[in-house]
Amino acid sequence: MMNQNMETAFSLHEFLAYRLMATAQQTSYSWSLQYADEFGLTVPEWRILATLAEAKQGNNSPAIEAGITAKRLGELTLMDKSKVSRALKLMEEKQLVIKATNGKDKRAYGLLLSAAGRAMFAAIVPKAKAWERQLIDVLSASEYRDFMRCLDKLDAHIKSALPD
Repeated sequence: MMNQNMETAFSLHEFLAYRLMATAQQTSYSWSLQYADEFGLTVPEWRILATLAEAKQGNNSPAIEAGITAKRLGELTLMDKSKVSRALKLMEEKQLVIKATNGKDKRAYGLLLSAAGRAMFAAIVPKAKAWERQLIDVLSASEYRDFMRCLDKLDAHIKSALPD
């Protein structure tokens, strides 16, 4: 009887999917406290800002000449279409993003950071790096390296098991 109880015993706090999600949410919330007040950004806006900035830098990002589509932003930021749409609307009102028409299809457009968006991102980056240094300061260099390797390995394994 004890073996059966041990096999069916379940602790959500020890379940990897829950722990990863909870840690990610807490980390995201903690970081958002750093930029929300000073820059007036929501979490979705920050993710879009960073994704568009990264695409412009050419960091292995799938940017196209006319920017990134809203659909692709959703895929890259792991946000649903409605969340991306709401964030983009706010960002357009704040003049942080611009729509650029696609040369091949005038009805299609991509999104790019405006000069104000690029300036905001440039102002946030040093704060992001300092915040991250403080966060990971609890880990030794080898712990951090191992942690990142483990995340990469889990990520690759999950992606390989997902349907196309």
